[in-house]
Amino acid sequence: MKRNIAVGVVWLMLFPGVCAAQHEIDAKPHMTIEEAMRTLHSDQPQAQMDAIDTLVSLGAKDKAAEIASLLNSTNSVVKMDAVSALGTLGATTYAPEIAKLLKDPERLEGGEGFASLLNGISVGSVAAQALGQLGAKQYSADIALLLTDKSVFARSNSAIALGKLHAREYAKQIAVLLEDQEAGGVITSAAFALGQLGAKEYAKNIADLLEDPDESVRCAAVEALGQMEAKEYASALAKRISDPTSCIPLSQWPKTDKKISLGAMVEQIFRAWGVDSSGGRVSQPAPVSDPASSQ
Repeated sequence: MKRNIAVGVVWLMLFPGVCAAQHEIDAKPHMTIEEAMRTLHSDQPQAQMDAIDTLVSLGAKDKAAEIASLLNSTNSVVKMDAVSALGTLGATTYAPEIAKLLKDPERLEGGEGFASLLNGISVGSVAAQALGQLGAKQYSADIALLLTDKSVFARSNSAIALGKLHAREYAKQIAVLLEDQEAGGVITSAAFALGQLGAKEYAKNIADLLEDPDESVRCAAVEALGQMEAKEYASALAKRISDPTSCIPLSQWPKTDKKISLGAMVEQIFRAWGVDSSGGRVSQPAPVSDPASSQ
């Protein structure tokens, strides 16, 4: 099967909460909080999603109960949006209810054009992402079941969630996704998750991805090796300093959408490691003697 590189290329635009609205606290709200509360139970799904987006933008965690009431919505997109919102707001109280949705089979289908990239996303995959945000490690085993799901979003989001949860016991299963032949986004997520887990035993597999044709995969590989402190691959990383690819560090998304060049990312890693741009160790300067001590 030929891997769908296009999915990987746009993955950073969708990652990690792929649903109708990408939530970001402090973003410009669509309406006032009073209007949002009135609109939340509208019979129009788009209006409901706008209301959810407003509440998240305002950081209205005290309205989490009202958002959680939409977890039973008959509209799958509204349900996904509510799940994603609760994860972004850090509403840990609702982790058990969200966990019940991991097995929800509802999926988006029939999208055309850019929206077709969302075809196959399930309620369960969004639930996995939210549980990762909530730090709900008690559901790691349930999340891990999605690593073999037919949906690229489920495989990707579950890997990322397990990485955030520091569920190192699933590193071997996540590493299998480094060979995913369907979508670059799954490989991107797996590499980043292994970096978060500090699973250095897979550093060689990730270093091999530095030459991948998919720019999102290369970015994730660089960041993962940095997280692992895999200094033995410094020379391989040095070859990427001239890579013109720009990407958003996955560790910073969605807090920021600022892109940096892959070369700049490598240089940041090298400074932290104390190596020069060729990947060689930087020698420490000799200590300066105190003239007064020699008198």
